Amino acid sequence: EMGACEARGSRSVCLNSVCQEPQLDTAGLNPSTYNITAQLDEWPTETSIQILRFGTDSTSYFYNKQFGEGFDPTPSNDEVSLSPGNYTLLIEDSYGDGIANGLIQL
Repeated sequence: EMGACEARGSRSVCLNSVCQEPQLDTAGLNPSTYNITAQLDEWPTETSIQILRFGTDSTSYFYNKQFGEGFDPTPSNDEVSLSPGNYTLLIEDSYGDGIANGLIQL
C-alpha cells in the first residue's frame, strides 16, 4: 500500500503495511578482504581464476591467477581486497574437461 507511505515522503517504503525509511549501510563502504582457496586437480596449468569488474569503458582485474606445473594436493590460499560493488568470478579450465575433484572457495 504505497498510499499510506506517500504522505511521509518519497523516500519512504511500505513493507507489510509499515512505512520505513531506507537506511544507508555505511559498514559496506570500506573494502573487505576475502580469502580465495583453490585445490586443483592433477592438471593445474589448465586452471585460471579471475575476479573482475566490468566498467563502462574498460574491465578491471582485481585478482588474476594462472596456476603452474605439477600437482600439489595442498590448497592455494590468496587474499583479495574488494570495495563494494558487483564483480564476476571467472574460473576457467582451458582444456574444457572441468576441475575433477577440485575445490574453489571464496
